[in-house]
Amino acid sequence: MHRHFALRLAITALIALPLAACHDRTSTVDGTTASADSDAPSQSLPRPQSDGQPITGMPGARPQPARTDPATSATAPSASATPPASGNDTSTQSSPAPEARTDNDAQGAVIGDIPEPTIDDAMQVVREYYDAINRGAYGRAYALWGDRGAASGKTLQQFSDGFADTARDSVDIQRPTTDEGAAGSRYLEIPVRVIATQRDQSSRTYTGSYVLRRSMVDGASAEQRKWRIQSARLVPGN
Repeated sequence: MHRHFALRLAITALIALPLAACHDRTSTVDGTTASADSDAPSQSLPRPQSDGQPITGMPGARPQPARTDPATSATAPSASATPPASGNDTSTQSSPAPEARTDNDAQGAVIGDIPEPTIDDAMQVVREYYDAINRGAYGRAYALWGDRGAASGKTLQQFSDGFADTARDSVDIQRPTTDEGAAGSRYLEIPVRVIATQRDQSSRTYTGSYVLRRSMVDGASAEQRKWRIQSARLVPGN
């Protein structure tokens, strides 16, 4: 009987030991253990987060932007920062600056507004020259030479006396054969054929050319820019 009692007592002790162990410690959901007698509530250690948070579970400190000095950090805007203005956008288009007025503008005598003399104008000078001679207007013919007649190499009186025996001149004017520019001037050589009728009704024929010149220098006067006779070469011929 004593043996059966001892056996039952041993079995009871074996059953009680696991129950006591279960009472003293409990398992947590993440595999760790906590004391059942602790007053603090059960809390599992934080597990690493998959979203980049620190393993302590505390949110990471947000990075602060670097502080810079506005006076030194400012940069010029890039060329692409401003969209190109469209054809209808007048807010970004600058108005042309008004042209400066000069004394010549106020007087209305602007050299730049004078049409440039043409080759036909040069040929017309030769026609006017002989028209003036035929009318006896020797002063007008003399003035069609350069430097107000001085380019003829004669005085007005000497020039006029050279036509004392001439009754009439007829001239055939051809297109220029030479058109040159040099040292702020332009030159044209105009071929001519002249028949001079004398007062005794005899006639003489001359062939040759007139060289006309005009100034192309900035600031030249209207008179200086006109075609004027610079030289003449006439020889007897058919």
